Amino acid sequence: MRHPWLTLSAAVLGGAMVGLDGTVTTIAAPYLSRSVGASLGDLELIANAYLVALAVCLLPAGRLADRIGRRVTFVLGVGVFGLASLALALSASVPALVLLRTIQGVAGALLQPSALALLRNAFPAGKLGLPLGVWGGANALAIGLGPVIGGVIVEELGARCSRSTCRSRPAWSR
Repeated sequence: MRHPWLTLSAAVLGGAMVGLDGTVTTIAAPYLSRSVGASLGDLELIANAYLVALAVCLLPAGRLADRIGRRVTFVLGVGVFGLASLALALSASVPALVLLRTIQGVAGALLQPSALALLRNAFPAGKLGLPLGVWGGANALAIGLGPVIGGVIVEELGARCSRSTCRSRPAWSR
């Protein structure tokens, strides 16, 4: 691989998206409850749909990366994750949120094993420790920052929401 540090950057950003998204919705629960009329059970389903899909699909995603290629799998994961995120921002119903969070979880599963495989291919075995440490540290940081970033986003949207009704409207139109 000609550009190992660019590969590391892409792997870090992909991994950070997955980690961040796993925790960012925890702080958004009251906002989701108001904006789409989600019950406590709905909120649990929205949050867990992502995590369960991610966990269930990690091993098959690694196998897929072996079959079709780690780069293709990684790019597919990023693309699907991005499209699902955009669709989530436009959604205004609990079933849509659950479905799209599930799709995000599957896309996140495509990202994780393929990112590790890309790193393994980009760096020689003797120099793999630092890139793996950077990747793991960035993932841990993203998981920890998820509620903080979610809080900033919800605070901004919440301020708009309190000035108008949020029910049954996509997040982008508020």
